[in-house]
Amino acid sequence: MDRYHIVLLEWRPEENLFKDSLGLQYIAAVLRASGFKVDILVYERKEIEKVADKVIDYNPDILGIQFYSYTPKETLWIGKRVKEKLPMCHVLLGGHAATLHGESLLRLNDYIDFIIYGEGENTFRELAERLSEKQDINDCKGIIYRDNDGQIIRNSPRRQIKNLDELPFPVKDLHNADKDDKVGKLFNIQTSRGCYGNCSFCVEVRIVDKSLEVWRGRSMENVTEEMESICKEYPNSPVAFSIIDSAFEDPDPIEKGRIKQFLTLMKQKQLKCGFSIFTRAESWKEKDKELIKQLKEAGLFKVQIGFESGSNRILKLFNKRARVEDSVTASKLFKEQGINVFGFLIMFHPYITIEDLYVNALFLKKVDMAYYPEMWFHKVYVDSDARIFNQIQHDNLVIGKSENGFFYEYDFMDKRVVSVSKCMQRFSEMEGPVMFQKFTVKVDNEVLLYNIWKNTYTYLLDIQKEMNEFEILLKNAYSEIGDRQYEYFIHILDYAEDERFTIETDKIINEWNYYLLQKTKELEKMWIINRVSCSRKKVRII
Repeated sequence: MDRYHIVLLEWRPEENLFKDSLGLQYIAAVLRASGFKVDILVYERKEIEKVADKVIDYNPDILGIQFYSYTPKETLWIGKRVKEKLPMCHVLLGGHAATLHGESLLRLNDYIDFIIYGEGENTFRELAERLSEKQDINDCKGIIYRDNDGQIIRNSPRRQIKNLDELPFPVKDLHNADKDDKVGKLFNIQTSRGCYGNCSFCVEVRIVDKSLEVWRGRSMENVTEEMESICKEYPNSPVAFSIIDSAFEDPDPIEKGRIKQFLTLMKQKQLKCGFSIFTRAESWKEKDKELIKQLKEAGLFKVQIGFESGSNRILKLFNKRARVEDSVTASKLFKEQGINVFGFLIMFHPYITIEDLYVNALFLKKVDMAYYPEMWFHKVYVDSDARIFNQIQHDNLVIGKSENGFFYEYDFMDKRVVSVSKCMQRFSEMEGPVMFQKFTVKVDNEVLLYNIWKNTYTYLLDIQKEMNEFEILLKNAYSEIGDRQYEYFIHILDYAEDERFTIETDKIINEWNYYLLQKTKELEKMWIINRVSCSRKKVRII
């Protein structure tokens, strides 16, 4: 009997610089190894009607959809449309949000046939085999479905993969569009699953298989072999990897033996590529200066750190091991080696006070993240599976389910914060911060990757003058923007207990929005001039 034709789908509301959808790409690799025909479709900012029509044109036997809680309406609409047109197609949802909310998704959407919960590769493969061979599914582990009476059934969980080296490398279908050798190729890569952190706002602990370690790592031989295979596939192209592990230094944040082995193997294989990592602030001390230098020499161009707060009180509430001084130290150590540091901060949550907001504002300036608009309005999204939810509920701060039904709205312990939060939420939806952030994602990476790749690809030296001048202009602009955003935010806080709050703060955020729109236009003009200069020399970075 012929194996089923499977389409794996992801829909994104915005464009991503790194195009990978690793969950789907791993599943596709496992399915193809078992003889299934698999197509991966990833669409960015495309009308959902056209996406559904495209899926229907493929006429799949199974449609597997990567489900995200921030795009539920769009994703579910696509599934419903496909099911209406192809009633014999089995529609599946998977991913973290599907794992956490599987039963309710089935209960509310009768056109969804299965939820794959937990790790998806082996579950999807077995389910596809059983469906294609018309076998029973009642003992297929890791799925949620309806029985013949319409009752929702959750089968027993599937044990997670202990040895990740057993997985085939994720397929690279999403990287075949740009054939220009001299344009950089960007890939996501995962070297581990799980996390040794235990942040109170995170739901990772609900996802993991408690019978295994909370962290599982691929061998560095396996990781660098995948990197080497990609670099060989694009021998004339600059290549960069975003290593998406929760913390690249795990499971040994003190001695970092795994990182050292990674560097040794990169040197042995003569891998010339850029890479970025996620890490935890407390993992890096003065003793690591030489290792950070070696990482820079190997191609590290950016580290991303969960700062979360500029207050030690809040860090303790979040169950973070790092202290504020750790964040400042880690940021300094990487920047000293010319490595970009991008830090995440949760500005609003139920236990923030006005005084904490002032502290956060100063912290953002100290770690040079004040230029990025989201830092000034980012709020924690509370899931009932997060440990902090119990405390929020105990303190009677839970208001109810959010509009999309996947998170909980909450009140603030410090009532002065309520108006400030609403004000910054209005600002977050304005055109200025949205446009500025879209612009910076691509431009920042373009500059960072140029500085990594120019040492290997000599043709990039043809635009060294242009790129150096543009980088200086960009840094100066970010410094000015950071100072202005700090002033706007402090101005809003100063009105927190003033009866004129709404009138005055509306003026402030409107001015702030206009300022960012103008700065974005200025930066875009600078960038276009730089791009034209580079294109005249027949050079494009990404």
